[in-house]
Amino acid sequence: MRTALIALMLVWPAAGAAEPVTQPRLAEVLPPELRQSVHHTVEGVELRDGYYTFPVDSEFGPFVAESLSQLRGLIGELEILSQAINQFAQGSQALEPEARGQFSIQADSAVDILARPVDTATDLAGQLGSNINEALRGSPVLITERQRVDFAAAESADPTTSMHKRNIAAQWGFDVYSSNHTVQDFLNTVARARAGGRISAGAPAFIRSKQIPARSVDAAVDAEVWALLKSETAAALADDNRRLLTGMQIPAATIDAFMAHAAFSPRHQTRITRYLAALDRVVNRAAFMESALRSDSERGAVAHENLAMMLLHFHRHVAPLRKLHFGNNALQAIHGDSGILVLLPEDVIIWSADVERALDAVATRVKGGGFRNLDLMTAGAVSPSAQVQIGARGFNLRDHMIF
Repeated sequence: MRTALIALMLVWPAAGAAEPVTQPRLAEVLPPELRQSVHHTVEGVELRDGYYTFPVDSEFGPFVAESLSQLRGLIGELEILSQAINQFAQGSQALEPEARGQFSIQADSAVDILARPVDTATDLAGQLGSNINEALRGSPVLITERQRVDFAAAESADPTTSMHKRNIAAQWGFDVYSSNHTVQDFLNTVARARAGGRISAGAPAFIRSKQIPARSVDAAVDAEVWALLKSETAAALADDNRRLLTGMQIPAATIDAFMAHAAFSPRHQTRITRYLAALDRVVNRAAFMESALRSDSERGAVAHENLAMMLLHFHRHVAPLRKLHFGNNALQAIHGDSGILVLLPEDVIIWSADVERALDAVATRVKGGGFRNLDLMTAGAVSPSAQVQIGARGFNLRDHMIF
C-alpha cells in the first residue's frame, strides 16, 4: 500500500490544466426548499473565488449572501423572524401605541416576494421590516457589510435590557450579534418591551425551523457557546476568549488583533475560540489565527467557524491532530503518526493554479519528510476535474464536511 502510494505521488500530472470558471445554474446549487419559501426567494447565483453569491429577496427587503453558509444562516433567520414578528404582533395591543405602530399594515406592503397575495401575518412581518428599518429599502444589504460597532459599547446601558435581549435571542435561536439589521431591530424592540414591564412580550409560543446543522458541528461545543451568548455580555465574552487563547500559547499581539478584527463578531470569536480550545494538546493553534486574520469580510469569519468545526471533527473522529500549520494560503495539520491534513473552506473547489500550488507544496513535503498519509477536507463540493487531480497526488478526499 505504501509503495503504491509513493509511486502514485511521483507520477502526478506536472501541471493540471486549470478549469474554466463557468457560472452555475441555481437549480444545480440549491435544493428547492432553499431556493424559495413563503419568506424568501433566491434570485440567482454567481461563483466568485470559490464561493457562491446569492441575491435574496424577502419580506424584510433584499439581501446578498456571499457564501452557502451565509445563505443558510440568512434563510434560517428569515424563517424564524417571520414567526417571531407574527407572534409578537398578535399580542401587540398590550403594548404602547408607538410599538403597535411598528406592526400596522399598510396598503403598500414592503415586498411581495412571490408576486402573489400574502396573508395578514406575512403582511405584518413585512411591514415591521420596512417601518423599523427603512434602510432595507433600495440597495441590497450585503451580509459582509457589518457596519461594525463596538458591541460592548452598543449594548444597552441598562443591564436589564441587555439581559432581556440575550434571553430573547436564545429563546428564538437568533444570534444576538447578527449582522441582519431586522433581527437586531426585533430583538431591541422586544427587549425594550420586556424591560418596560411586559415580561412575556416576544416569548415564542412555538418555533418551526427546517435548518439542518452543519455536518461537522459538535453539539456539545455549540451548546456551550449558545449558553455563553445568552448569559454573558460582550465584554465578558471577550475576557473569557482572551483567557482561553492565552492558554493556547497564542501571542498576545495575535490575540489583540483577532479580538479587534472588524470581520469577527463576539459570536464568531467565541465559537472559534471554543472549538480551538477543544483541540486538546494540539500545538501551534496560532496558525489558525494567522489564517483568520487574513479575513476581510464576514464571509471569512464564517469560513473560519467552519474550519474550526472541521478541525475538531477530524481530531475527534478521524485521527488526533498534533500540530497546525498555515502555508500557501491553506490551513494544514499534522495528524496521527505520519499524516498531513489540508483544509479548504470554499463552497466549491475547482482545479486552479492556487489549489495546485497548495497541494503540490504539501505533496513535496510528504516526499521529503517521511509522511505517509495525505488528507484533504473541504467544506463543500469538489469538481470532477479537481477530484482527478487530487487523487493523482495521493490525497484522501473528505468533501461536503459542512454542507
